[in-house]
Amino acid sequence: MRQRDMTIANMNKWLKQYEQFRTNPFEKNEAWSSTKYDINGMTWTEISEIVLEDLPDKHGIPMKFGKACDSLIKTWYHLKLTKLKGEPIRDLAWRINMIQDAMGIEPTRFEEEDDEDDGFGQWEGL
Repeated sequence: MRQRDMTIANMNKWLKQYEQFRTNPFEKNEAWSSTKYDINGMTWTEISEIVLEDLPDKHGIPMKFGKACDSLIKTWYHLKLTKLKGEPIRDLAWRINMIQDAMGIEPTRFEEEDDEDDGFGQWEGL
């Protein structure tokens, strides 16, 4: 089954759900899903400790799910500020899609992708 692309509005909703879930660490997960990890019914504490082998940090050590969520949020807000300044968001969009892929969540489709053709197949696989 092919995943649908996450819209920017859906990503904002996902971030709000993350904040609610993170602040209630012992509540069971019923809303989130991942194509790579079975996180249904797990608490935030359990989910945050899942090691993402496909996503190394700056030292080459695989990130944990919780750290990846933090990184995703920081990159998302940086992208929004960069876009408001009228600067290119390509690198930030790529990073967001890379983190989403490692977590097994729907990739966000950015409008700027459609406007640019760099010969790389619209970031295939991300």
